[in-house]
Amino acid sequence: MMRSLPDHGLPLIQLKEQRRDLVVALQNRNGPISGWELMQIAAVQQAITSGKASTTALEGSTEAAQFHPQAATVPQASEERKARRVAAD
Repeated sequence: MMRSLPDHGLPLIQLKEQRRDLVVALQNRNGPISGWELMQIAAVQQAITSGKASTTALEGSTEAAQFHPQAATVPQASEERKARRVAAD
């Protein structure tokens, strides 16, 4: 039985809802859980964990840029490559 939930448009929320739906579907069953079902839940959980790690890293780099503005500057090598690409066009 899948409920119709509002789509928040946020990837982590969608992944958590998908994980919940998979777990609830298993709870309402009698019988062994297949390896495929476990892999589906594990894959969604891995995506959630990766998304949280990325968000945490992004927040950390944003905070670092606020306290250390030089950390947010683009390295000189990148600027030189960009200038060469523009000149080549």
